[in-house]
Amino acid sequence: MKVIYSDWFKYEQYPKLEMGFKLKLNEFKQAIIDNNISSLKGRNKNSDNQDKNNANFVNDVKFAQKYNLWHYHLGIPKYEKSKDGDLVSDWMLHYRLLSDAVIIVQISQHPFKFPEEKMLEQKYNFDTLLQLQQLNNNDI
Repeated sequence: MKVIYSDWFKYEQYPKLEMGFKLKLNEFKQAIIDNNISSLKGRNKNSDNQDKNNANFVNDVKFAQKYNLWHYHLGIPKYEKSKDGDLVSDWMLHYRLLSDAVIIVQISQHPFKFPEEKMLEQKYNFDTLLQLQQLNNNDI
């Protein structure tokens, strides 16, 4: 599976990330590329799995489904065991899960908040994005 950065992430957030975030991002990317997402430590779930008591429940679920949004807990600053038994952290990675690619959208801190729609937009086709991505694969 391909791993691609959204335009917003690539040009706005990634250049400002500290090395610890880039290392965790690289672990996530490698698990996707190796088709071994189950090797990841943190909670990884579909973002349409929302609290039914949330006043925006219906709209949030529709938004998550429209963009195939998922989120993964990065373990920054550390993992803690949740009441459900999985590992969560203050910082999470938002991504789009497509049939042939994962698009990294944003890294954000709790409380959970969906990425803005502008962060999800793509100006380039996948082939162009892959070429741009390959230029920066040696960042870490």
